Amino acid sequence: YSTGFRPGGVNRNGNFGPYGADFLTNYEVGWKTSWFGNSVRWNGAIFDEDWRNFQFSFLGPNSLTIVQNAGQANAKGVESDVTWRVTPQFTLTGSGAYTEAKLTSPYCKFNDASHAVCPEADSGQTNPPLPNPLKAPKGAQLPITPKVKVNATARYTFDLMGWNAHAQGAVIYQDRSFPALKTSDVAALGVMPSYTTVDLSAGAEKGTLSLELFVKNLLDSNGQVTRYSPCGGDC
Repeated sequence: YSTGFRPGGVNRNGNFGPYGADFLTNYEVGWKTSWFGNSVRWNGAIFDEDWRNFQFSFLGPNSLTIVQNAGQANAKGVESDVTWRVTPQFTLTGSGAYTEAKLTSPYCKFNDASHAVCPEADSGQTNPPLPNPLKAPKGAQLPITPKVKVNATARYTFDLMGWNAHAQGAVIYQDRSFPALKTSDVAALGVMPSYTTVDLSAGAEKGTLSLELFVKNLLDSNGQVTRYSPCGGDC
């Protein structure tokens, strides 16, 4: 169990006013285990994090970063890793995480201590417009946080004419993710799709010498980890 906070501050663009502190409460339970004569190691953790009044940043007018308090959010999930020494020369490793990170209250413009009222369903089209229209609904997935991410590696070591040699292959998979929190930004930028990458390498060492050959992203996967616009929807 742990808690923490970040202090509030003042935006560079004075029209957006100051932002308040945010607070995180974290509950976590984990395990570390060894099996079959220590040839298999399995570790993991289950977590549940409550994020109150969390600070959320985005690009505003003139590409200045704006920070606002985006209400309440929760992130829960499980992460684990396993290592299996199949033989003294051959080792398999893998790890993965599943995360549900969502808003637990609607996010509205200027949603801070002085603007506590937040409509459950309003896109800013009300006439006259509300002073703090809805920016993202309750249940929206937090940005840059894929639900699933896994990787696996196989490594084989052997003697090559007195050199300590190895060959290795690795696979990484990442689920789709959202580039932004606000509904209008997600509609404009789209969703970043899932992707898989494969890396291969081989090498050898002897004394102070080492040689390494590798192929990174063998399948030429165009994995995206970020998308942005120089000016957000509030410009």
